[in-house]
Amino acid sequence: MQSTQESCCPDVVVTAGPTMEPIDDIRFVSNVSTGSFGHALAAEYATMGHRVLLLASELVDGRFDVPDGIERQTFTSAESLRQRLLSIPATRLVLQAAAVADFTPSEPVRGKLSSDAPCLDIHQVPVPKILPMLRGHFGPDTTIVGFKLLSGAPHDELMEAAAKQIDIAKTDLCIANDLQDIGDKRTVYLVRGNGSVTTIKGETTTVARRIASQVWPAKAQNV
Repeated sequence: MQSTQESCCPDVVVTAGPTMEPIDDIRFVSNVSTGSFGHALAAEYATMGHRVLLLASELVDGRFDVPDGIERQTFTSAESLRQRLLSIPATRLVLQAAAVADFTPSEPVRGKLSSDAPCLDIHQVPVPKILPMLRGHFGPDTTIVGFKLLSGAPHDELMEAAAKQIDIAKTDLCIANDLQDIGDKRTVYLVRGNGSVTTIKGETTTVARRIASQVWPAKAQNV
């Protein structure tokens, strides 16, 4: 029989969209992620019959249609996303598709900074990397997929970045792509820990469907 923990936890966790790093109560630093890819992946796994938890940025939550039955939670900052992910007791597959900030303002201001200032200097500090935390939290039986996005980089550089992420974060796979290859159609590279690479091209939903058909949740453990 399945354990109580397995029966109440999602099969698949997908994160989607950009983090929002606060400058003050009104302003924040973010990025160009739309969250469309993460939402498409969540929809595909739900259609396949898996229990899916979608963690979506507040900036993009509700913009995309997803199948009924998907549990949805939102996040704001990288710290908010970290807390969401590490509050999940167990899952069989994590797709960390969210575009997480690399830096965050060191001292967000309470209230609103004056718009009359001649300039605004924002001191930012590195954000602790979330992806390397996931293996220790979820354990060896969870399949963990990271994402790596570069812009205008040579193909070899993108592949090296993907392999480095897998090595450092102890993930199983990396979905790598270049910003220049995202439009009406996109090209992604499914990079595995053994060094093999699968190229997938097409519209976002087509790419998500092909990834879901190849990256399955690990088998549930019976007790």
